[in-house]
Order: sequence, then structure tokens, then C-alpha cells
Amino acid sequence: MVLMRYAALAALTFVLIACSESPSQTASDRAGESEAPATPARALKPNLVIVTLDTTRADALGAYGQGFPTSPVFDRMAREGVLFEDVTTSSPETLPSHASIFTGKHPFAHGVRGNAGYVLSGDHLTLAEVLTTAGYVTHAEVAAAVMQSSTRIAQGFAGVRDTESDGVRLKAVFRERDGEVKAEVVMARDGADVSDSGIRFLQERGDEPFFLWLHYFDAHAPYSPPPAFVKRIPESTYHAEVAYQDEQLGRFIAELEARGLRDDTLVIVTSDHGEGLLEHGERTHSYFLYESTVRIPLLFWGLEGLPAGKRVSSLVRNVDIAPTALDLLGQYPLDDIDGVSLTPLIRDEAEDLSVTAYGEASRITSTFNIAPLRYVREGRWKYIHKVGPEVYDVVADPRELVNRVEREPEVAAKLRTRLEEVLRGAPTRQADSVVTITPQVEAQLRALGYVEMQGDAPLTSERESLDLFGEDPVTKTQDMDLAGFAVGAVVAKKYAEAMQWVEPLWLRNPNSHLAASLMAETLVGLERWEEVVPVVTKSLEMNEFNHAARERMVMALDAIGRYEEAITHLQFLNDHRPCNEPTMGMLNEMLHRLRRFEEQYEMLRSDAERCPAVLPHLNNYAWALATLPQAELRDGAKSIRIMRQAIADLGRRDPAFLDTLAAGLAEAGRYEEAERVQLEVLDALKSAGAPEAVIRDFELHLDAYRSKLPLRDPAV
Repeated sequence: MVLMRYAALAALTFVLIACSESPSQTASDRAGESEAPATPARALKPNLVIVTLDTTRADALGAYGQGFPTSPVFDRMAREGVLFEDVTTSSPETLPSHASIFTGKHPFAHGVRGNAGYVLSGDHLTLAEVLTTAGYVTHAEVAAAVMQSSTRIAQGFAGVRDTESDGVRLKAVFRERDGEVKAEVVMARDGADVSDSGIRFLQERGDEPFFLWLHYFDAHAPYSPPPAFVKRIPESTYHAEVAYQDEQLGRFIAELEARGLRDDTLVIVTSDHGEGLLEHGERTHSYFLYESTVRIPLLFWGLEGLPAGKRVSSLVRNVDIAPTALDLLGQYPLDDIDGVSLTPLIRDEAEDLSVTAYGEASRITSTFNIAPLRYVREGRWKYIHKVGPEVYDVVADPRELVNRVEREPEVAAKLRTRLEEVLRGAPTRQADSVVTITPQVEAQLRALGYVEMQGDAPLTSERESLDLFGEDPVTKTQDMDLAGFAVGAVVAKKYAEAMQWVEPLWLRNPNSHLAASLMAETLVGLERWEEVVPVVTKSLEMNEFNHAARERMVMALDAIGRYEEAITHLQFLNDHRPCNEPTMGMLNEMLHRLRRFEEQYEMLRSDAERCPAVLPHLNNYAWALATLPQAELRDGAKSIRIMRQAIADLGRRDPAFLDTLAAGLAEAGRYEEAERVQLEVLDALKSAGAPEAVIRDFELHLDAYRSKLPLRDPAV
């Protein structure tokens, strides 16, 4: 028997502008939530709160013209603060956009080009790092798995709570499954949990100035607002989620005011990107660069000296947020960034900063093998660089219904040249920002509706060429929907239903990594093993290092009895993804099954040397040393040494490890010791309520030791 064990300086000059009258404070929305302390002494350094409302279009908020009652809190803050009316993001995806907010750099500069397959390199100085150095207490409340700690987006924050933190409340999403509406938990925190944590931070903070980041994810698909908000806005679950999110923001703002912190705290409210809502055929976001997904809200509120009710109409960008915050806080600026401070606009020292807005969308590349989209905008004119380029007058045509590229060739040529100039300063390499997407991360992204996969050539600064390839992305709107529906069905494990979406997607996009992955996963789910092989073969032709595809190939080949081929793929995985416990376990089992004992032994020995921390592999190695059929490969004494150390490293007497130790003792002829250890194994299994069939297998080992016989693990 081969046992497998897969076990985030200077004080503010309060003469920023002529001080406006401080608006009256409001009480907390929750009775008894906290008692307002005595008014604190004026802070030497102002506090900073940045609120990012994920997936919130500017026009989803009343202050920007929304007719639904989505944002009474935000609208009140807009009347009391500074609202920027024309704000663009550098990316319609969460992770790269937030990286731009905190570094003041465009994606090609900070290296985070999408939600999947990228991390923020430590080479980039963040707003949190600057304020930490200046003596601020820094804390982040992050709502979505797409920005979990492994992405390093929260670098510089002394405290970080995200979806993987103890005690957080995740969002319940209600979906129809098999004719019933069932609640499913997704890897995103509920807005109430974010506000609760933000309020607790205010209640427990000391006297030091603080920088708090609150990230709300409620407006992101899948939309599942509480019933009271569905009743308030029955026409749109998206806008109902925006309203729920606004109420949760209001709870935090009420606490901030109740504790007398308003005048000493700069509160910045913005979004990472918008939502397509089927404009231009885009249901959600991240594929296109139309205003529906790149126009975002931006509000500065609270700090004494900010003008009340000021609306700024000139074009600004999300890369301008960090330098503006530092300027208003009286801190040293960030160096070598793309953003600029907006304080001249706030102070009425300038009417227009004449900035160039830049943005990019890389998901179309990773999903459909099409050139990434980029846009630049200056004033009213916006140019989208792609196969079939587009030019829009976004002032006269805010919904971008009339492509003026042929009518305005001079504008198109000028803005294309400007795009070349913007990209000319791109770093030559961002390799430390590119990482492999793990199956766990991919599953979390899919559960949140993301369909992105990392392609064979992730977008990096080495590919800043404006050369175009593939189709015009606007031809892919149907396929985007197919992909979204397919992912939803696959996540729900409804493989027969998924096939109606997956098959046409695959046939229309044979060079798409995503289509191939979904097709293979669906065929595996349906156990149509023979059909899996050609699909995965195509995936591996596109990218031989697509480990998930190769794993599916192993499953299929194993199921149809092509074991030798399966071993070849397992050996490739083991060579190029070392120390992966499941891979080592499968390769060990399959070599043993085919009676390739010498190869099995050598694999176990060499991997034990290079992967000494993978204790289940050491267990398999020690088991082989004690039980292999070939005498020259057995070594009971070595098996005993390995298992004693493994048990010590594990820190507990695991029954599987003890069973291997007993086998080693028997191989060494120490049968009485083997019997005692095996009795310990059986006691542990019985106490744990193991099934009788399992207990009987281990009793057979005990019978052998009592008969003074070592174990021999025969090949299958």
C-alpha cells in the first residue's frame, strides 16, 4: 500500500485656501455604536482616509447625475467637499488600478497589468510607505481576494485585513441552483464588515496620525444586494448594491464625525473602475476602455481648508490621487511618477492642468490573444488604439456612440503620436511583477465572475510596441458573454449546461487559452476522457508551461490507460514545478504501478534532497525504503531516520507517518517496536472514528509484525 498525504513631516499648512465654514457633524447611524469622545486637540499632522468603491461608475452616484437614490451619503459629502467631475482610471481592472492610485504611476510603469498573474514589485514606493516613514499609523481593510496579501498591493500598511484574515465576514451571494435559490459565500467581504472594522480602528487608535484605506467590493458582480435595497431600487441590482455600499460608507463617516476627527482628516473617495452594464456590448468590465468603465468618481472631503461644494470640471486621473494627498498633508512628494498634484485646481490657482490621460486593458490579450487596448485622452478628445481605432469627442458624445476617426484624422494622428510619447518612458523590464496564477487564485477569480487567464506571454514592458495583432476586440462581445456564462456553469459544476457555452466559444477561438481551459475542464467534468487529449494538446502547443492543462492531460491519459504518456507529462511537471506535493505523489504512484522501481526510487531520493520540507513526500520515500519489492532498494535503518525526523518536524504523531515508521522498524527486524507503534496507529484511527475497512488495512500490518514479517508493497 502506497499512502499519499496531501495535506497590508510637516504639518498641513492650514492656509491651504481661505477656510470655509465647518459643516455640522452628524450622529452615528447605529444607536449606541460608540460614544463620541471629547473634542480632541488639533492634530499636528492631518489624518488620511482613502475609500475605494470597487466597480462604481461615476454616473452611478447622484452627484454625477444618477436618478436612482443610490448615494445620499456621497452626495452630501460632495456638497461639503471638492468633487472632480471628469476623472479617468489607468485600468478597468481592480489590481492595476489600485496600484496606480497608491504609486502615482501608470500600469506600464508599476508593472501590474491585470488582476491575474501580477504583483506590485517592492521597487515601487507607495503612499503608505511614505506616510509610515512620516510617523503615520497605517491600516488597510481590503474586501476582495483579487487584492489579497500575495499581490503586495498593501505594501507599506502596518496592518492589513483581507478575505483571508481571521474573523472577517464574507459576502453571501444568492444564486439559482437546480430550481432553488441558494446562498453561496464568495471570497469578498461584505461592506458592513469593512465599515465595522474601520469604525473599530477609529475607536482603538492612539494619538498618532493615521492613514486608513477602506475598500468596498459590493458593487462588483455577482450583484446580490440585501432585500431592503432591492426594494429601494428594483430596476437594477447593480445600483441597489451601490446604494448598500453608500450606506456602509455613511456608517464610517458618521463615526469619524462623532469622534471629532472630520476637520483633521482628509477623506478621499474614489473608484478603481466602472461597469459596462451592456454599453458597447460589455456586460461587466476589463475588456474595453469606454467611459462606462474608465470614468470614475473622485471626492476630497473633511479636512479644514477644503472649499465646500467646489466642482472641478477639468480632466484628471487616478495617478494624481497620491501626489495630491501628500501635497495636502504637507508631506514630501513621490519621485519619478506619472501623476501630478491637483491642489492648483482645488486652490483656484489653475483652471486646467492640461494632463494627458492614459489607460490600458490587457484582459483581451490574455483571453483572446488580441493586442492589448490602450487609450489616451487630452481635453475632449479620446483615442483608443486597437485594430479598428476609435476617436471620440467625449464632451459632445459622452456615451461614445460616434467614432470620429475618419472625420478627424488629424486628431487621431496627434493622439497616436502622444500615445507613443507616453509609452516611450516605459521601463525596460518588469519581470519581478509577473507571477504564475495558482489554481486556488484562478478558482477565486472565477467565483467572482472573472474569466481571465494568464496567457503564454504576459503583458510586460518588453511588449510596449503599438503593433497590433488579432481581431478588432469589438467583434468579441458575443464571445465575452459566452465566456462569462461558461465560467458560471463550470464554477457551479454544471458541466452539461456549460458545454452549450463552452463548445461554441472553443470553436470560434481555437487559439484562446481561456476557451481551451474551459473546454478541457468541462470535458473532464463529463469524463469524456478521449476528447480531453486533443484539446489539452492544443493548449500545450500554445504554452508548454501551462501546468493546469498538463495536469488535465495526466488525468485523461490515466483514465484511458495510457500510463507511459502520463508519466512523461508528470516528469515534465516535476522538473519544471519542483516540490509540488500532488505531482510528486502521482508520479511516485504511477511509477510504482508500472513496476519501474529503480526510477521510482531515484525520483523519491532526489526529490527528498531538493524538497526536504515536503513531509508527505518524505513519508512516501521512507515507505518505499521499507517496502519496495526489490531488496537492493530497501533500507530500513534509513527509513527509520527519515520518519523520526519527519514526525519531529511535523510536531505531532500523525497515524500515516507512524504507520510508515512501523514499516521501517519491521524492515530493520525490530518487530516488537513495530508492533507497539502500529498499536498507537490503530488507537489513533479508532479514536478519530475511521471506517472499519480502513482500520482493517492497518490491522493487517499489525498481523504481519506479530508474525515477524516485514511489509512488502506489491506493484499494482
